[in-house]
Amino acid sequence: MTNAHRETGLTCAWAPKPFDSLQAHCNHERRRIKIMARPLSWLQVGWRVFATMVVASLLAHGYVAPALAQVKLGAPEKEVYKYEPIPRQGQFHYSPMATFNPDPADQKSDGQYFGLHMTDVWPALHLQGEDGNLYHYAMWVSHDPQTGKLSAGQWGGIGVVTTAGVGPHPEARTWQGPVTQNMTADGRLQYILGDGEQTVSYDKDSATWTSRDGQINVTGKLVAPGIGFLIPWREPSGKTDSMYYTGQFYHVAGTFYGVKVSGGMTMDLQYGTKPYLDMWWVKNRQGNWTLFYTAFDDGSYDFGMFACGKYGARGAVATNSRSEELVNTTQMKLELAKDAKGQLTSAVYSFDNGQKWEFVPSTSSRFPLPNGGKPPPGFTVKKDMKDVRQGVWIRVGEKRKPVNAWGFFINTGENGCEPSPGMR
Repeated sequence: MTNAHRETGLTCAWAPKPFDSLQAHCNHERRRIKIMARPLSWLQVGWRVFATMVVASLLAHGYVAPALAQVKLGAPEKEVYKYEPIPRQGQFHYSPMATFNPDPADQKSDGQYFGLHMTDVWPALHLQGEDGNLYHYAMWVSHDPQTGKLSAGQWGGIGVVTTAGVGPHPEARTWQGPVTQNMTADGRLQYILGDGEQTVSYDKDSATWTSRDGQINVTGKLVAPGIGFLIPWREPSGKTDSMYYTGQFYHVAGTFYGVKVSGGMTMDLQYGTKPYLDMWWVKNRQGNWTLFYTAFDDGSYDFGMFACGKYGARGAVATNSRSEELVNTTQMKLELAKDAKGQLTSAVYSFDNGQKWEFVPSTSSRFPLPNGGKPPPGFTVKKDMKDVRQGVWIRVGEKRKPVNAWGFFINTGENGCEPSPGMR
């Protein structure tokens, strides 16, 4: 997830019955609910105390609807736990990564992989407007495996990059409330917000994202295989756990709040024993992680995921619109370049097949794409909002010209990516 992802939380905007006449306050980190209510009858008090205990039990087990959770994701600056060069049983220095053929039948919410339940889904749009602006629209669907319920919230912000700066979209609204997953007769998997306010739909070849009010209407095609990685780990207590994370990329075009747009639609899925934000690895990760796509002037696309860090998070896979496997390795070296202020100016991965891939941040003077146009009406710069474009990944020596791209680069902690044994 991006830096914007890590720093964006959800607010307690509503609470399910029987709390509809109450004001619900919640804190994700401390797992507590504070209730404030008007005077009630003894029968009402008894019923609501019982309901409070039920919700508290669900919270204690880690199942929290996004609208009830104030979530913030961080990681320690220093490594809190070390794997030895020859690790203990249940510890792995590497993570298996692979490409796959996305099939909606394999992604229904009641499915399991390696004994892990689907817990989180992230539909997102990364769009380039004909007005020159860049539009980022990232949502979150949380799945409770115990009840089967899906609920939605915002993840990463609804951002616009303009020549004036970065800020929230003046009209676009976040997802919030119940979500329904539906498989159509013709094999399309749908995520329907509320009673049809918005619908994300995809099959083996194509995808659409539409809103009932017509403000969002994009459609496109799957342009590369999906990618995924499985990461197992052993915690300091000796407990073992794992997560399975997948991503798939569609190139879409259409309109977004009155602007003609084109770009990427991504669908990321997480399978685990608990929600993504509660996973030990997520809370304690050290190293580097990136997920990206790049579109080129010849109509081709690259799509990949690189991870180089601690607790087994080491592996790289990249594919393209011809379904070729460009990279699939655990042998890598990462070199970072920063300016006088300590800001990242470049990151270069070297792999054992001889390939080198470079990340060029959108803040760099070498960034090869347009980075904003005239601000839309009602737009206001938000100084602390991260640049939703993040950057572009390209192979060193690439002859094709990037025309559209999205990619992030997470660099967590100070003990990130040491060279793999084969790259020292």
